Amino acid sequence: DAVPDERVADATILAQSGILDLVGRPDAAPVPLGGHQASYVAGLAAFSGLASAITACEAGAASETVVVSATDACLWANWKSFAGKLYLGRGPTREGRLAEWQAFPCTDGHAVLVYLDRDWPLVVRLISDARLERAAWQTRDGRRAAMAEISEIIGPWFACRSRKEIFGLAKTAG
Repeated sequence: DAVPDERVADATILAQSGILDLVGRPDAAPVPLGGHQASYVAGLAAFSGLASAITACEAGAASETVVVSATDACLWANWKSFAGKLYLGRGPTREGRLAEWQAFPCTDGHAVLVYLDRDWPLVVRLISDARLERAAWQTRDGRRAAMAEISEIIGPWFACRSRKEIFGLAKTAG
């Protein structure tokens, strides 16, 4: 009874949970994330529920049925958006060229450049453009202030590669 009769696409779930509003330009349609992100999040929730239920059974509890909603799981995964709205009055949204994590067109769709602050030297090595080595861009604040300019440098690198090629090169770069 808890399972809905209708099925919805990953993109619909990502939109309902607010995740789709995190990637892309504010003046264009949201950019879908690669793969099946809502399914991945729901799978992690199902695994966690199943592991908990098995552990409880092994400890003598009655068996349980684990029901997972992909939308609920994605809402949970996107908790920072809702916390930001509640506590700061504004949740994160698509900032386009000003966003720290950019979605770039590539030969077969879009690819998103996601990295941690400590990984910036690896991004510089991946893109292999000396302009990215500017001293001011070696800090997160410096990069955030210059994202439009950085995107102009990085965008052409993505534009001539496929998602598979970008993924392979990124893995090789670390």
